[in-house]
Amino acid sequence: MVFVFKFLAVFFALVFLGGGTGYGLYTYATSLFVVPEIQNSSTVGLKDPVIIRFKSPVITSNYREGIDITPKRPAYVKWNSNFTELSVEPRDFWVPGTQYTLSLPEGQTRMFHRVPSVQLSFHSIDVPHVLEISLADDARDVLLDMESPLTVSFDRSTEGFFVDFRLSPDANVVYENNAEKTVFKILPQDMLQNGMKYILDVFVWYSEDTDKNSVRVGGVQFTTLPPPPSQWSKNIDERVFQAKKFTRPKMGTGKYIDINISAQVLSTFENGELLDSFPISSGRRGMDTAKGQFAIHNKAMRPWSKQYSLYMPYWMALVPDGKVGIHELPEWPGGYKEGVNHLGIPVSHGCVRLGVGSAKKVFEWAEIGTPVIIY
Repeated sequence: MVFVFKFLAVFFALVFLGGGTGYGLYTYATSLFVVPEIQNSSTVGLKDPVIIRFKSPVITSNYREGIDITPKRPAYVKWNSNFTELSVEPRDFWVPGTQYTLSLPEGQTRMFHRVPSVQLSFHSIDVPHVLEISLADDARDVLLDMESPLTVSFDRSTEGFFVDFRLSPDANVVYENNAEKTVFKILPQDMLQNGMKYILDVFVWYSEDTDKNSVRVGGVQFTTLPPPPSQWSKNIDERVFQAKKFTRPKMGTGKYIDINISAQVLSTFENGELLDSFPISSGRRGMDTAKGQFAIHNKAMRPWSKQYSLYMPYWMALVPDGKVGIHELPEWPGGYKEGVNHLGIPVSHGCVRLGVGSAKKVFEWAEIGTPVIIY
C-alpha cells in the first residue's frame, strides 16, 4: 500500500489542488508557495514506501542531503523518471505503531521556482492487539482443560507477527489457531494446579525484527478451582452444590454419567460440560456399589424385581445380567416409595437410587451405551 501526502498551493489566493486517491497519500509541491496538508490518521504498512508527489518536476540534487526521518530509520530514496515523485522506502521496516516525521529541505523546480522545506507526518501500522480473552480478569474458580481452553482473540490477523503467550507459573500447554490467525486457544496438556493464581501476558513482535522487540498487547490473571473438599457437607443440598463446583469431567466427548460414591452424587456430562447433579443412594456396607467404568446396557420404564418384590422405575442396567443398575427409589405395589429420606446415604443393595424427578430426567437423557464412571 502506498500513501501520499497532499500539498495545497496558493498563488496570491489559497487554491486547493486535487490529491491522489485510492492507495496513495500524495504531496503536491508548487513553484511558488506551498502549504502542506498533514493527514495524521494515515498509516503505512511496515514494508511500504512513503511517496511524495510534486506538481512540477524538481531538481533532485537539492534533496541529496537534508531528507530526515524522525525517529531515525534507515531508508532508500528513489525518484521516478520525470522527477515528480519521491519514494522513501525503509531498508528493513518501519517500527510498528510509530509516528514518523519526514523532513524535506528547501528545493527548486526545473523552472527554478522555489519549493519550501516541509515536514510531513505518517504513522506505521501497529502490531495486532488482543480484542478479547475468554476469562474475565481476576476470575476465580477457573477450570481449564483440553475441553475448556483459554481463548484469545485479536483485533486483526497476526499473519507476519510472532505471538508469545507467557503463562506464569509455567505450565505444559499447546496452542491452536484458526486459519485467519485471529483466534488462539491455549490448551493445558496437564491439569493446572488447584487453587493457583496464574498470570497470562500476551506479547507480539514483527516477524522480521531479529531483535524481537516485543509489545505487550493484552493479558489476564485468574485463580484455578481449589481442590475438592476433604469432607463433603452433611447437608445434601450443599453437597450437590459442591459436586457441581468441584467435579471435573473424566471424558471430553459425548455423554457420560459420573457417580461419586463419597459424595453420594450423580452428575451428567456432555462433551466435557457438566449438565446437572443429583443426590443418590448407593450400596450399603457389605453390598457396596462396584467402582469402575460401566455402560447403560438396557432401559425399562417400570420393571418388577422378583428378588425384592418391588418396582424399579426408570431402570437402567449397569451390567449385562441386569443385577445392578440406576433407578428411581423403589416402589411398593401400593405406591409407597422406599428410602425417601435415604438420598445422600448409602443404603441400597448395590444399585444407584435417584429421587423422583431426577431419575426420569437422567433416564430420558441417557442412551443405551452411555458410559458410566463410578468412583
